Amino acid sequence: MSTNSNSYLYKISQFISGIGHPIFIPLYVTWILFNSNNYLSYAVTPKFQDFLYLMLFVVTFLLPAVITWMLWQKGHVKSFELENKNERPLPYFLTLCCYIGCTYLLFSLPLPRVFGLAMSGACLALLSTIIINFSWKISLHMMGAGGMLGL
Repeated sequence: MSTNSNSYLYKISQFISGIGHPIFIPLYVTWILFNSNNYLSYAVTPKFQDFLYLMLFVVTFLLPAVITWMLWQKGHVKSFELENKNERPLPYFLTLCCYIGCTYLLFSLPLPRVFGLAMSGACLALLSTIIINFSWKISLHMMGAGGMLGL
């Protein structure tokens, strides 16, 4: 393969990795739950669905992304890919705190319990990832994909 081919494949793999990033999984799962032609589509009004998407975006995407950016600015992490497993515990733990807060909110809102339970599963998966990461560099992408598939 030529260098241009490898560069092109690398860009495609980066794009797929970006849209499949675990930070988007709560939004994807919520979208799937609302669009699977089940009772959830009717149990939650469209206006409340929009509110839920916004809340999930802020708490499970925006806050963790800003936190990771701040850690990068302060030199605690070298890149957003967190390639070094020793850089991962702090951003993962802070993201877990955001997820725990989101779980609390989901159980507090007038929603079917499946949303809070799904977020609880995400918390457990992230906690497992933090613990496993002390011994092995584990793929958060695969953990998120597995959780989404399991749900």
